[in-house]
Amino acid sequence: ETNRLAKRTQQIEERKEIREIEIDLIEKIMEKMKEKFVDKNNIMENKAENDFAYDELVTRAEFVSYIIRGLGAEEVPYKGEFGDVTAEDSFANELQAAVEIGMISKDTNFYPDRNVSREEVCKILLFALGEETCQEEDVTAEFQSLTDYTNISQWAIGFVRKAMKIGMMKGIGNNVFD
Repeated sequence: ETNRLAKRTQQIEERKEIREIEIDLIEKIMEKMKEKFVDKNNIMENKAENDFAYDELVTRAEFVSYIIRGLGAEEVPYKGEFGDVTAEDSFANELQAAVEIGMISKDTNFYPDRNVSREEVCKILLFALGEETCQEEDVTAEFQSLTDYTNISQWAIGFVRKAMKIGMMKGIGNNVFD
């Protein structure tokens, strides 16, 4: 019994050490990302002084801005495409660039403060990779096994299927895309 307890204690200590290593590694990766995307290339901005905020949700406006900057696309003066965006908004010119290259569709509103959805991430990232349209035939067994696949917006089905097919995105667990 004493041996078993000692062995279990050792396993717990080893797991704690592994977890500390994992956390240290994640922190180093995030620091490198901050250096590359925030400090050097001005693609992303700190949420607060020295806070990369990698664990926070991203809004639609932020995500579009990050991708346009990351692609090195030129900003375009905002033309008033959306009722909830003004030319004074910090992201307006990047949004206009995204509209003009076809990454973002024109609509009545953009909802810039709403968190970007996984569907939208699929479409925007695939567009950035050169996939302007994705057909529904990009079916995978993984996609078909999603219990919530009927909740995926019709416009996004091809993009979600393609993202899953190439391994860019997976479900969140328990066969759920969300």
